[in-house]
Amino acid sequence: MTGVGTSLVAATPGTQLWVKLYANRGNGGATSVAVSPNGSTVFVTGYTTTASGTEDDTTVAYNSVTGAHFWVRRRRL
Repeated sequence: MTGVGTSLVAATPGTQLWVKLYANRGNGGATSVAVSPNGSTVFVTGYTTTASGTEDDTTVAYNSVTGAHFWVRRRRL
């Protein structure tokens, strides 16, 4: 898998709203998902591995309704 991974948001069980993949040049994986208290933002945290082999903690924020990408933060491990 490339990037933090696939983010899937469902309004009700079995109903898919959107799917996103945060991709980088290396490998990675999602380790946790959280939703903001007001429900407007979905946060996906995981790791990405760069082409040179170093790993970064990575968090991506998405609009919970549309799946629009708000921001990404990466921190070198």
